[in-house]
Amino acid sequence: MDTQKLAMQQKVMECMEENMKGWSHILEMQKDYDRFVKNMKKIQELQPAVHNDTEPIAVNIKNTREKLIAQLLPVLKVLSVYAHDKKMKKLEQKTKTDRKALNKLSAGKLEKEALNIWKAINKHQNTNVEGKKSTEPEKYGLSQKMIDSLYETIVQYKNLRQNYKEERKAQKKAIESTQELIRANNKLLKNRIDKFIFLFEQSQPDFFNAYAMARKNKPMPAKPPKKSSNGQTKNKQTKKTTDKK
Repeated sequence: MDTQKLAMQQKVMECMEENMKGWSHILEMQKDYDRFVKNMKKIQELQPAVHNDTEPIAVNIKNTREKLIAQLLPVLKVLSVYAHDKKMKKLEQKTKTDRKALNKLSAGKLEKEALNIWKAINKHQNTNVEGKKSTEPEKYGLSQKMIDSLYETIVQYKNLRQNYKEERKAQKKAIESTQELIRANNKLLKNRIDKFIFLFEQSQPDFFNAYAMARKNKPMPAKPPKKSSNGQTKNKQTKKTTDKK
């Protein structure tokens, strides 16, 4: 986002507001300025989204990722033993992952990996003929609490990532909209208002100069001290008079 141009436009608006009585009778100029102000108000409304701090969500995602890996790793290791004992080669192959490999996974792949492992455990806890859940995984230390906790973290991780994605998307859209409005106001200034201002170069030089400085995004310079009729500044003349006394 072009913050310098936005700051300049804010100064122009302040200058125009301060000198409104001197120029508002120019109807076409007033119409252009109204459009300018309308755009500035839209920009102001977009600022909360533009400056939305997504860092806390990013930190939360990082912490939840670490938590997910910490929960997933023991499940993988124990499930590997279970799969080996039951001669489930495909399941055993799925569990051959270490901490280093998990850390290298992208966010999406980690989420998918964790969900697949959770589904694999659930598959081996399906109800049997008597309508009771299999206790086989529990014999290996995979308690229902561990499995439920893993799933909760998977869901939390997924939701945080989705929330972060939506927040960043909204921020990007707000920045793009702000840029469009800044460009629109620049065109209004360059093609119209800048030209109307020349109506006041002679009649209202203070306004004309203040506008010119605002367009350059600079403060107005201090006015030089007024000169007396003999060409000396009033301050110097006063000093000389005092010295004579």
